[in-house]
Amino acid sequence: MITTSREDLTGLIRQRVIGRLTDRESVTFPLIGTFTPILNREYVLDGGADGYELCPPSVSLAFRADPFLLDASRYVLFDFNAPRSIVPGELVRDTADFFDQDEKEVSESLYEELSAFLTQLFRGRRVALLGLGDFFVTEDSGRLLTLNFEPSKDLTDTLNHPFSVYSPIPIPAGVVPEGVEVLTSVPSEYRERFAIVDKGKNTPALSPDTDAPPPVVSKGPDTPSREEGQTGKFGTGQKEIAVQTEKEISHRPKKKRRYYLPYGLGLVAILAGALYLLFPKEAPTPIPEAVQKDTIPAKVYEEPVEAAPVALPKDTISPGETLVKLARRYYGPKEYWVYLYLHNKDLIRNPDNVPVGTVLEIPDLKVFDLKEDREAAVREANDWAYLIQTGKYTDYAAQRPDLPSNRQNTHQ
Repeated sequence: MITTSREDLTGLIRQRVIGRLTDRESVTFPLIGTFTPILNREYVLDGGADGYELCPPSVSLAFRADPFLLDASRYVLFDFNAPRSIVPGELVRDTADFFDQDEKEVSESLYEELSAFLTQLFRGRRVALLGLGDFFVTEDSGRLLTLNFEPSKDLTDTLNHPFSVYSPIPIPAGVVPEGVEVLTSVPSEYRERFAIVDKGKNTPALSPDTDAPPPVVSKGPDTPSREEGQTGKFGTGQKEIAVQTEKEISHRPKKKRRYYLPYGLGLVAILAGALYLLFPKEAPTPIPEAVQKDTIPAKVYEEPVEAAPVALPKDTISPGETLVKLARRYYGPKEYWVYLYLHNKDLIRNPDNVPVGTVLEIPDLKVFDLKEDREAAVREANDWAYLIQTGKYTDYAAQRPDLPSNRQNTHQ
């Protein structure tokens, strides 16, 4: 069994939670809520005069708050002692088994993390939870409190990584695949907002273990803003009840806007031209020939500014982890493990047995210029696998034209 520090244990828990979400599994934290990855199917975007586009699927992260988190009485406590029941035993056992860790230490590390999260949240601070996203409370003019959840961009990018190799495809206006929805605007992300209610006044008591969700109402003009920094001071005078939970994807068409700026600029140009014609113009002073020859400025060359390199996501090989499993998690097709190897070949001696603890970068497949046809791309990946496993790989650019799959395409 591996001995790990408390900070590293928290990192392993975070890694396991993200791994389960990537595998499209829900993760529940008692007294906090449930995180669920939502697969949004492909759709056709009607761009009007710009034509139709077939847009790829995507994944959103939805959150359902536990009633315990929506009790207004919690938000006036500055010393909150979290119960031990806050720790999800199933997640603790899964993490301990997956990373070969002591179950008791994993449980203690997760308890401290969740306890600190609730303490800071109940004090009205913006706080993140295990890299899943930010939670914060806003207060409107009527002293109604709302709990907000914003998913982490890094996490949503990870969840959508299998679809990152696909781009919208233009299609004829009358040709729409069967069962695919046609939209007039791009769907928005899931947005989570939950009213914090006073359970002691006009509200039925809900036990922490109840499965009943808070009542849902549609978004209205008085909905509190989700902007950061609008957290109010939480006092005992706040007794109002507001129950409004929002989880919506907007499919409404965009409104037409009127633009007055071009008309204003045109009017200014006309007036300037009229003034130019009305007033007499002085003849230009001739420039001596010698001055013309000697004072022509040399062409100025500016040094190109290199863009800052984009940091690639990284993953650490854990017990039982393989390049094939990583390829499935990040790219979809298992055959794409070869691109993980090619990018990290200086760290990998044997692609079939990568040592535990090896930190690998997850490259963007765009650098390998994969074929647009999925089957053709998989066949090429299998050709690379043969060269790698037989020790015949030397150079990507030099050997690619000679791959069997590419030679077939050339003859055809």
